[in-house]
Amino acid sequence: MLIVRAGGGARLENLINTVLEENNLVGTIKVEGCECQGECGYGPNLLVDGKMVNRVKGKDAVIKALGIEGVESA
Repeated sequence: MLIVRAGGGARLENLINTVLEENNLVGTIKVEGCECQGECGYGPNLLVDGKMVNRVKGKDAVIKALGIEGVESA
């Protein structure tokens, strides 16, 4: 499960959805909003399976945070 912080998360959520679409992974990863995790200074942040991932900026960082580096794009 992937959790995106409410507030600045809309842009990040759109990027995540784009990455999932490009890699034919829509429906395999659940994206939800969450309450403050107290790490805004290190953002953008993702909570992936209970682990905080900081400074998730751009497609490459999303791919790395999700652990899908070896997945072939459509």
